[in-house]
Formats: sequence, structure tokens, C-alpha cells
Amino acid sequence: MALSGPSSGPPSLVGAALLGSSDAAFWDEVHALHDNDALLPPDNIRASLTRIAASVATISTLYAFLVLLIRTAVARRRRKNSYEKRNEDNENISNSSRCSRRGSTGDSPAPPLPHISEYKMAYQVTNLVINLVLGLLGLYHFLYTVTPSDRTSPSQRVEGWDDLSIFGELQIGYQLWSIPVGIWLVNEHSAMLAHHVCVIVVASMSAFFTNGFRYFTPFFYGLIESSSVPLAVMNAFRGNPQLAQRYPKASQMSRNMFIISFFTVRFVLWMPQIIDYLRIAAMLFFTCRTTTCQVGCAMSWISAVGLTFLQLLWATKIVRGLVRLASGGGSVGGDKRGKKEKAV
Repeated sequence: MALSGPSSGPPSLVGAALLGSSDAAFWDEVHALHDNDALLPPDNIRASLTRIAASVATISTLYAFLVLLIRTAVARRRRKNSYEKRNEDNENISNSSRCSRRGSTGDSPAPPLPHISEYKMAYQVTNLVINLVLGLLGLYHFLYTVTPSDRTSPSQRVEGWDDLSIFGELQIGYQLWSIPVGIWLVNEHSAMLAHHVCVIVVASMSAFFTNGFRYFTPFFYGLIESSSVPLAVMNAFRGNPQLAQRYPKASQMSRNMFIISFFTVRFVLWMPQIIDYLRIAAMLFFTCRTTTCQVGCAMSWISAVGLTFLQLLWATKIVRGLVRLASGGGSVGGDKRGKKEKAV
């Protein structure tokens, strides 16, 4: 159903609301984008689906390998502890009562191994690897591929950049793997499950649609994940207090690096990028010619707003944790079960 003809400028009051985007030529440029086919060519879509399936298979294989590796290492450690405990008991029985009261003078056995979920630990390691790859790939393209926004027209920020669809494809595969694992194996928080769904929605636009906003993908689907690398290390220390006690400096460094990277990429850099994206996406919505176009733009826009809300929510939790830490009442970040254990 047609909704509008050629644009003659912004709708009433909308232009002023969208950060002063009231120039008619600016709106006409965005309006002209609706002349494009909605979807990318069929060959592109088939290639994207193939790469998404390959990414799911690759990540699942890595995760299964890590689960088996961790399970084998834990079993070996427990057998060693059991063997040393039996030797200690036998030695104590053979000693005199005086020696028994004094205890063994030999080396102490290895400390008891805490309960470790191989599924959760493998999940954290998998997230670390994937986020490191995405972060480095995003950093490279953010610095050397995409042009600065002040030298890039609105239409160039919406269409084109087909080679960068790999970011959307990787994110879709990553989130499709994360959802079942998060629900059935690691009991992931509902906020993170909502995050996975939102990412799939916005990444699908980049992977399958002509007006896919791929200009923004090196940042939102790549560089942004760099903050999840120190988060994964921090969660590893949090899940193993003995390891944190053994390496306190490394544990504290992972916390500091996470705080710095989070506020750098997920707040300082995030806000101007998301404002630019939401502004142009809203203009694309208001110039849509069909209801289908409006529904698609609205779903992507709302998902992006939801992701921004999650960034601000997590930032608030971190600030509260810092306040508690400064007052001697808690740790940085508080309970981070709601934050991605990467895993954003």
C-alpha cells in the first residue's frame, strides 16, 4: 500500500525533532533510497545464508571441543586429588599418635577443586575467542575501510558497503548459537537473551536488505565487542575465587580493563554512532512508501533503541559497583549475571 509520493521535505515537526534534519534536499536524498530493491540480489542472500550456517557450525564445533577439553582436564585433576588424599590418609594411619597430632611434614596435596561447569566455562572461552576476532576485525575496518561520517552522505551510510555484510552474518550466526546454549546449558539471564534477539533483528537488515546500514557494522557488530574480551577474563576470575586469590593483580587488571573499554566503546563512542544511525533510520521510516517498509524500519529502529537501553543499564550497574567499591561495600559491576559473559 503506497503511503507517500516524492518527498517535498520532512513531515511536520519531525525534521526539527530529528536533530535539526529539516533540509529538504537531505530528506529527498533519503527518500530516493526507497527506489532500491528491498532485498539484496538472490545470489547475495544465498551466500549470506551459507556464511551464517558456516559460522554457527564453526562456533558450535569450537564450543563442543572446549567442553570436552575442560571436562577431561577437570576429571584428571580430580583423580590426582583423590590419589593424593588416599596417600595422605595412609601415611597418617601408619604414623604414631604424636606424628598424627603434628600432621604430615610432606608437601600438601593440591587444594580441592571447586565445582566447575564445563558448559559455562567453555561458553566464556568461546565468547572470548569470537569477541576477540570480531573486535580486531571491526577495529581494522572502522579505521581503514569506512570513511568519516562528515565525508559520507546519508545515502552512503544506508546503502552499499556490501563487503561489510560479513559483520551482520557473523553476528547472526553468533547469536543463533548463543540462544539455545544460553537457555539450556548456562542458564543465561533474560536480559542477555533479549540482547541476542535484538542483535539478530538489526543484523538481518545488514545481511539481507539493500538499505542495510552496513556503513555502521564495523563499529556496532565488530569494534563494540572488544570490551567483552576483558569481561570474559573478569568472569573467569569471578567464577574461580581460588584463581583470583592466586593472581590478584591479574584479576584486578581485568576489572580495570573492562571498565575502561566498556565506557570507551559502549558509551563514549556508542552514543554519537547510535544517534547518527537512529536519526537516518527514522528518516528512512518517515519516507517509506509501503507498510512493509515501515514495519521493517520500525523493528530495526526499536531493536537498536533496546540495545542502547541495555548499554545504559549495564553502565549504570558498573557505576553503582564502583560506588560500592569506593565505600568498601562490594565489587565492581555488582552481580553481572545480567551482563553478557562474553560475550555485546
